[in-house]
Amino acid sequence: MKRLLSCITLCLWLAFSVAYAAAQPSFQLRDGDRIVFLGDSITEQRIYTRYVMDYLTLRYPEMSLSFRNAGWVSDTAGGGLKRLQRDVLSLQPTVVTICYGMNDGGVGAFNRVNYERFISSMEELVQQIRTTGARVALLTPGVVDPDRKNWNSPERMRAYNPTLGQFARGEVMLARRLGVPIFNIHTLMLNAQTQAKSERKDFTMIPDGVHPDSAGHALMAYGLIQALGCNQPAASLEIGDERLTSSRCRVKVLAHTSDKLVFLRRDEALPMAFDPAADVLFPYEPELIAMNRYELKVKNLTPGKWKLTVNGKAVAEMDGSQLSAGVDLAPLPGPWRELAKQVDQLCREQESAYYTRWRKVELADAQVLTPGERASELRKLDAQIAELERKRRTVVSGRTWKWELVRVP
Repeated sequence: MKRLLSCITLCLWLAFSVAYAAAQPSFQLRDGDRIVFLGDSITEQRIYTRYVMDYLTLRYPEMSLSFRNAGWVSDTAGGGLKRLQRDVLSLQPTVVTICYGMNDGGVGAFNRVNYERFISSMEELVQQIRTTGARVALLTPGVVDPDRKNWNSPERMRAYNPTLGQFARGEVMLARRLGVPIFNIHTLMLNAQTQAKSERKDFTMIPDGVHPDSAGHALMAYGLIQALGCNQPAASLEIGDERLTSSRCRVKVLAHTSDKLVFLRRDEALPMAFDPAADVLFPYEPELIAMNRYELKVKNLTPGKWKLTVNGKAVAEMDGSQLSAGVDLAPLPGPWRELAKQVDQLCREQESAYYTRWRKVELADAQVLTPGERASELRKLDAQIAELERKRRTVVSGRTWKWELVRVP
């Protein structure tokens, strides 16, 4: 466990050392929080927001949290300010996350007027949200991929990452001045993109040049989780001959012989499951793996192969030396993966249902829906969203599994 904590500490130290995050204390979420994600079309994609929902549900399964996505295509910080009351504050959030800048810079060389307008609007957003008592966490703008075909000219695209970098640095300074947590995803994403492209010329995590795919959104989710201060590790377990060290799990050993180890384990914090398309990024950003690590370590096993079974289903065969060093179970096909996929599907359905409620019903033109039809549809969708949230919270209640580690003859 010490090695796991050291790994995570090192990753976080490295993140801070390259100015990914602003130097002010972050906050952690509280039971009953309602989180609203505010941003542009990248937020409206409903990918990094879904990852954050997945992570928080699985990492803090005893907490009751609710989520709403207020992303709007082509939006700017100024646009978010204009619709803040209608789309965000009307939801009575306790936490608002904000990610703007991609459209604010003008897709081209740095423009001082655009920059000052962005910083001013971001400050006003934070101040207005704070007057309600809600807490705020910020993400800087991300990056573009100038090598991808895009509706903007290649020259403007090549000039835009330096512009976004200046916007990001200005936003970090603003966050320090206001005392709100922020994560500089621009630096994180640019470093990952640069390294990956140096090894693979065809690499992209931004297929259309602007909107990230699952890999890019995994980095955004990582940044927002850090900004929210919710970066505690998943459960881990180390078993020795006469010693058991558990972190965020409860364990009852049922049998421990030279050829078999059987125990019941209830986890308080589980790993999530990224979309498979995000795997391409892991070699370049090991902190994503460290954040999600779900470790089992068993010392002094009889030499040879051992088979791990959880709840009667085979997980993997591993050498005793591997188990002694510690195995990350997060990517392996255990019940934690099945649970993570269930949670992800519920989060996906919930975000989709809320988008329909908000954009296609609540804001529908009067010629499309009569007042009576609108009210009826809103009631139906509210009930659907509430049920999806209930399922998301209850599905993680079954976290006690029987583990068996048996030596292979």
